[in-house]
Amino acid sequence: VHAQVASIISDTDIDMKPFIITRVIQAILAGLFAALLIGPAEPVLGYINIPVFYSTVPSATISFWWQRTYIILQHVSLFICAIAALSLIIHLCRRLQLIILRVRH
Repeated sequence: VHAQVASIISDTDIDMKPFIITRVIQAILAGLFAALLIGPAEPVLGYINIPVFYSTVPSATISFWWQRTYIILQHVSLFICAIAALSLIIHLCRRLQLIILRVRH
């Protein structure tokens, strides 16, 4: 990937250093987040994750499909709530910024 980026920007005046620096920062942050998610946050995440091989025995019973649907609905609703909360926070921050700008002028 680095060679591809280098070849794309070779004909421009863009420097390669910012790309390499951000890649190093990304690698460090990825390591930190992975350590956090595997270590201290594991008890919390253990409640909301689904193993890759949730059920190795296929089953066509209603209870099996209801249980899978229930777990997926829990995750989808958690995701929607998180997105809604983030959206509300962004909206309130923008609104507060507008109010502060109006008071200053």
